[in-house]
Amino acid sequence: MTIEAKDIAGAEKGAHRRTRALMFSAALFLIWQGVFYKWGVPDSAPLNGPDRLKVAAWAVWALMLLVVLATGGGLLQSAKVRALMNDEVARHNRHSGLHYGFWGAMLAAFALYGLSFFTVLSVHQTIHALLTVSIGLALLRYAWLERRSERGE
Repeated sequence: MTIEAKDIAGAEKGAHRRTRALMFSAALFLIWQGVFYKWGVPDSAPLNGPDRLKVAAWAVWALMLLVVLATGGGLLQSAKVRALMNDEVARHNRHSGLHYGFWGAMLAAFALYGLSFFTVLSVHQTIHALLTVSIGLALLRYAWLERRSERGE
C-alpha cells in the first residue's frame, strides 16, 4: 500500500475535522441531556408518540457516538486515509477516552446506587444516566487529547 500526498493531506484534514466534530458532539450531547431531563425522561411503558421519538432519537445518537468511539471515525474515508488518521497517537487517545468512559460509568453507577436509597429511580432513568456519563466522558477525553496532539502538546 503506497501512501500518496493526497492521502496524507486527506488524513490531516480528516483528523482535524474529527477533532472539531468530537468536541462539538460531546458538548452538544451532554448539554442536550439537560433538555431531555427538563422535558421529562419517559419512565413507563407504553410510550406515546412524542416520547417514542425522543427516546429513539437519543438512542440513535448515542449509538452513532459509540461507533465513532469504537472505530475512531472516518468511516467515509478510504482505507488508506483512515489508517493514517488512526495512527498510534490517535489510537492511544481513543483508548484513554474509553478508559475515562468506563470509570465514569462505574462512578455514576455507584452514585445512582446511593441515590436509589433516597428516591425512586426507574430503569430507564438509570440506564440513560449511565450511558450519558460514559459516552460523554469518553468523547470529551478523546477530543481533548486529539486537540492537544494537534497543537503538539
